[in-house]
Amino acid sequence: MNKGGQIQISFGMIFSIIIIIVTIAIAGYVISQFIIQKDNISCKLFQRDLQNAIDKAWAEDLTSRDFKADGLPEDLEKICFGNSSLQISSKEDKEAFDEFKLYSGPKSNMLFYPADGGCKDSASANTLEHVETDSFFCVESKGGEAKIKLTKGRFDKFVKLSEN
Repeated sequence: MNKGGQIQISFGMIFSIIIIIVTIAIAGYVISQFIIQKDNISCKLFQRDLQNAIDKAWAEDLTSRDFKADGLPEDLEKICFGNSSLQISSKEDKEAFDEFKLYSGPKSNMLFYPADGGCKDSASANTLEHVETDSFFCVESKGGEAKIKLTKGRFDKFVKLSEN
């Protein structure tokens, strides 16, 4: 007489357990990707909102307003504006300027700094339309917030960006 216990599991039950494990693994992967992409999305939303504010200011005859953004990644230190042919406004921005020259294209005028910060997919320099700057400058991103001054005179062709 065989006194050892024997567990009999049908093929259907084994298949169901495998399906449950695979479903949980896929759900975990998808959730982790959403968490990873959250910062990249907030950077893209910042750029879109800033471009919308610039377009609105550009359409007006005369304007002077502050653009305030929040919800930026915590490890983003600066947002820089200008192009590689301009002078640097302060010595603190030299490192960001060097990174900008590394990543910039011919029409690039904005950079999230540092490139390995929260805006990883936006590491290369980006382009904003209808803007100009007098020098290459960076705006601090403190606590996920940044402020940029937008001004346009009556006879100006572009919106001027400056530190707030």
